[in-house]
Amino acid sequence: MLQTKKENHSVSQSNHLIRAAYDLSLNEKRLLMLALTKVNPKKWEQDWEISVHANEWASVFSKEIKHSYGEIESAATQLEDRKLTFRTGPDVNGKKTFESGRWVAWARYIPGEGRVTLEIPKGLRKYLAFAMLEEDGFTSYKLMAAAKLRTVHSIRLYEQMMSWKSTGTLYITVEDLRDVLELDGKYKLFSDLRKWVINPSMKDINKNSDFQVDWDVHKKAGRKITSLVFRFQKKKQKELDFGDLAEGA
Repeated sequence: MLQTKKENHSVSQSNHLIRAAYDLSLNEKRLLMLALTKVNPKKWEQDWEISVHANEWASVFSKEIKHSYGEIESAATQLEDRKLTFRTGPDVNGKKTFESGRWVAWARYIPGEGRVTLEIPKGLRKYLAFAMLEEDGFTSYKLMAAAKLRTVHSIRLYEQMMSWKSTGTLYITVEDLRDVLELDGKYKLFSDLRKWVINPSMKDINKNSDFQVDWDVHKKAGRKITSLVFRFQKKKQKELDFGDLAEGA
């Protein structure tokens, strides 16, 4: 069971991790979010084997407990094969440089206890627990503020915005947006990217999160759109509705 009220649990991660490129299913991303609420971002020496119980999953994501066992088992198994890529910056010749790794070193499902255990690999830990060393490069948000979002694209865009929460404005190039969401050549036309990724994500965030957002074109190169701007603000308390998450999940 969650030890404190679920509304108080935060997902914290380095901005390097926020801007990494990866592709996960919705349940895989949700499992990671729930697991990361158990990491102390100000403590390096801690237990990096993280357990998530089916009853926690059911509580946070409004799932029936009978379905939760299979969902967390499947998500944990798939996470073992999932990679992420960081852009580490340009080299001396100005070329992009990258490093990559896995989300989990291993995952184990314990059917008799209704839980999964994930081990965070050593190479990833510095992106989760160094807030005390680089506080300005860390982003946190409340788990329940994003728990109702319906797609990974929505969650990833929400996280990008939260890394600029102090300004209420996110500027991002179209190229970086494609990289972050690891679209792999999908939606090559901007009109398709807008129709299938940006607009649905904005609708989802506006309806199902604690922020209201609008977006616009920021820069063009000729007729080609090269950069976008997202402006967002916290909803008033009376506008928030984190009710039933099960519908459409």
